[in-house]
Amino acid sequence: MMKQLIPATGEVLIIHTWGIGDLILLTPVLRTVHTLYPQLKLSFLFFPHSAAIPIRGAAYVHSIQFTAWKPAILLKTILSLRHKRYD
Repeated sequence: MMKQLIPATGEVLIIHTWGIGDLILLTPVLRTVHTLYPQLKLSFLFFPHSAAIPIRGAAYVHSIQFTAWKPAILLKTILSLRHKRYD
């Protein structure tokens, strides 16, 4: 039996390291995932703050976090994310 690629429940972290255009193209996929798996929580980690604009306030967004490429900030973010259990 093949393992399901997307868990039906739980929380998934999507890490977005690039600009706004990539997320605009990904938005229809995120809506479809939410439609197929409404119990699944989609959380996002963004490096550029402006990249989150297309999904702010969307029904499928559970949480949005931001970080930066500066080593101290990135390390703090990684350490805080390790305490959270993502599927």
